[in-house]
Amino acid sequence: MPLQLTKPAPQWKTTAVLNGEFKDIGLSDYKGKYVVLFFYPLDLLALHAPGVDQHSAQAGYVYNIFRKIGCEVIAASTDSHFTHLAWINTPRKQDRVRGDRGLHRLALHAPGVDQHSAQAGYVYNIFRKIGCEVIATSTDSHFTHLAWINTPRKQGGLGPMNIPIISDKSHRIARDYGVLNEETGIPFRGLFIIDEHQNLRQITVNDLPVGR
Repeated sequence: MPLQLTKPAPQWKTTAVLNGEFKDIGLSDYKGKYVVLFFYPLDLLALHAPGVDQHSAQAGYVYNIFRKIGCEVIAASTDSHFTHLAWINTPRKQDRVRGDRGLHRLALHAPGVDQHSAQAGYVYNIFRKIGCEVIATSTDSHFTHLAWINTPRKQGGLGPMNIPIISDKSHRIARDYGVLNEETGIPFRGLFIIDEHQNLRQITVNDLPVGR
């Protein structure tokens, strides 16, 4: 059913990164407050997939052997092709595993989040003072969100964030809000204002090449 202004916003419950930690939150937690919920395409970072690095390290001397016997080696993950390219383009010396979470530093820029996070330092408190919470959403995992936040801006990360970034790995939230590109699995740039009664007050959706 298409979303309608003044009608209830789709409910969701998922894992977010908030103040550098994982936390399960839902839209219902924000009853009594306004919410600005915005969707962006992709994070800068990706989960480290054990085995991929091992195979790529060995490939220098074994790949030709595989090819000689008519065998190709292909790595796969559920990350986007943009994330794969960013990971490949990151030098190994800068691509260290962070702690025991197995997360890599990559360099894919997702316009929209950076804009909001850059402004958050001086406007977020203003939103909170008027009873409004700002929440960011993408189809990346909460592990990827944390890695992006833990990566300094100079290295392509977000740096510290004081708004929750929620994970929509199942794509259900993006689909419920009508912003999911079903062909790519990437959400369009959607922005929704939800009032204190959890009804929709603004719906804005932009194509990926169009900023906001």
